[in-house]
Amino acid sequence: MLLLLLTACTTTVRFPPDLWVWEFDTAFDTGFRPEVTPGIVSTVDIDCDVAATAWYAEVRTSGWTTAGTLFMALDALVEQHPLVLVDTDPQGAWDLYRGGPLAPGVDAADYDPATNSQFACASRADLTFAIIVNDRGTGLPDCVVHGPDATTLETHLRSVVPDLSATGCVAF
Repeated sequence: MLLLLLTACTTTVRFPPDLWVWEFDTAFDTGFRPEVTPGIVSTVDIDCDVAATAWYAEVRTSGWTTAGTLFMALDALVEQHPLVLVDTDPQGAWDLYRGGPLAPGVDAADYDPATNSQFACASRADLTFAIIVNDRGTGLPDCVVHGPDATTLETHLRSVVPDLSATGCVAF
């Protein structure tokens, strides 16, 4: 009887959780590309804090992902910055990524994707931004893009990001 009681009171917790291809719940569907897969990127916040002199980015996804990257572009100059996974839902409903602080306006010789940017805060309105995350279940990239030259940045990204030509980017 005691053995039965002990068995009933124990719970097995797996860490890391099992990684399987799961069906998308429509509650998390952002509606970006329903014919390919529901959009993974659900919210994006990119800004340059003039007082702190730093670029910041925050991205929330609607499912587990494997990587996040911020792209910043103006004319022919395209920067690629890593996004760091800072929080995740244990049930797989979302991931939270952050980028920065990135010191703005550094010289090309001093550029380091993890710590700074060649773009000054004053160029914010002229920049085009893209976020790419990879879906953990399918491995396919999900891309959102915003800015005055979104088409040119998307064309560039299709040439450097594997599998992006299958999914493309969606405006945010």
